[in-house]
Amino acid sequence: MRSYVKLALINLIACTWASLASAQGQQATISVPGLGQIIVTAHIRSPKPTSSPFLTFETVNKKLLKRIDFALEGIDPYPSLLKFTVIYPSRKPSPLVVGVASLPGGSALNFETALVTFVDGQITEAIPEHIESHSLNALCFGTFGKDQNAGFVYFDFLQGDGEIHYDPHRYEATLLRWTGAKFTKIDTKRTKNKYKTWEGAAAELGYPCQYDLLETLNSYGAN
Repeated sequence: MRSYVKLALINLIACTWASLASAQGQQATISVPGLGQIIVTAHIRSPKPTSSPFLTFETVNKKLLKRIDFALEGIDPYPSLLKFTVIYPSRKPSPLVVGVASLPGGSALNFETALVTFVDGQITEAIPEHIESHSLNALCFGTFGKDQNAGFVYFDFLQGDGEIHYDPHRYEATLLRWTGAKFTKIDTKRTKNKYKTWEGAAAELGYPCQYDLLETLNSYGAN
């Protein structure tokens, strides 16, 4: 990652795990211009495993400012889990919150990702729809292009005729750039060659991605 982009992963931000919460998981306090100290909480537990997780944004006095719901429902006995990370791009005054819900499904994990940002004292989702994906896909954050603006690249594998799930595939990469109020699709590229993982696609297309946020925030994994 370039020196002027600061990425705070879960083990680098202040986070606690609630000891008595039936619906509360990861929690962190962040500082937001225009809003002050905000408590972000991932709600992942419920008496019903089929319930969907959600993020809440509250003041230090517990006033609810925003709730972000995820559509990824659990499958009994596996709940849909949720983790988040906070990213601080140096060219953007406010942080970004990336929430990733995960659930085992067949031979792969299913993911649902939300990007939350803060603009003029308002909490808003930085892309209009959540990103739905699974284990062969990837989402990475970095600085791309000659202008070196912060952005996300989403890698989606393309399954061709006769290709089984874990055969090498071509990949489609979508670049999302910050436009001042949201992340907007700037460019889409497809690989000429086939790869077993997204890293080969990133190298071919010239995207310097160091890690996959989906894997990093995989609630069912070792991270």
